[in-house]
Amino acid sequence: MRRKPLIRKGTIFAALFAIFIMMFWTSDWLAAVGFGLASLILIIAITMPTNRYARWIRVLRFLLILIAISIAWFSIVDHSRWYEYCENCDDHRFVDETRICGIPVISKNHPYHINTVSQIRTDLGMPCTHSFQRMHLVRVWGLAICARPCSSVTCCLSSGERFYDNAVSQRIRQYAADRPDEARKLYHRIVNLDDFDAMHRFISEIITSDSTPKRRP
Repeated sequence: MRRKPLIRKGTIFAALFAIFIMMFWTSDWLAAVGFGLASLILIIAITMPTNRYARWIRVLRFLLILIAISIAWFSIVDHSRWYEYCENCDDHRFVDETRICGIPVISKNHPYHINTVSQIRTDLGMPCTHSFQRMHLVRVWGLAICARPCSSVTCCLSSGERFYDNAVSQRIRQYAADRPDEARKLYHRIVNLDDFDAMHRFISEIITSDSTPKRRP
């Protein structure tokens, strides 16, 4: 009596199709196409007849399964690096992820790089509410091939004044507490008018003076 297989072919086909559809949503269309190709090769290998030339069929089946597994590995597994940034103040950080079918299984969030605009907004008492976006910088397919995307981003050209330390931060907070109207005007010039020259002048005055900047007319 012929024994029934533990897993039917229809179940395998359904599972492969479900993973294929899922990868379109969670990963990348190219990864989904690669997995679809691997699935097609695997299906051909499984359904190959074995009644004639059985020895050569087994060798060919083994090679096809090996090719399918290789393509599936490079399609399913990757290491990705993301650039996560705020659209309002440009605070940013890098995020590294090891993913399976586009789903992170290992994730490392690097520390945030605080922009000067964000820092002075916080010290003036009106911190950024943050609207974060993500940019896919690097994808290492199969943990071996870096491609699509494989790019970089220039980081921290405007991140932090050289002498913007805790003492300066405390003096700006004191300035905002003593002169809230002027602090709001400065905030408006920096955030709404992008007057970064005014911001740098203000910070320079804070750094070089023995007290908070003089009241401006």
